[in-house]
Amino acid sequence: MQYGGPATAHVTGTWAGRPVDATYDRRDGCQIARWDRLVPLLPAMGSEKRR
Repeated sequence: MQYGGPATAHVTGTWAGRPVDATYDRRDGCQIARWDRLVPLLPAMGSEKRR
């Protein structure tokens, strides 16, 4: 099991004319990958930071 730490993020606004209201965390491998796909919007952490 992977754990990416206690970081959380809540993103709101508009993207391509559509409303966005999404929550991100790093509680498991799938959520870590989801977070990492949004760097640099979200801060780089863990393995993404070393790239």
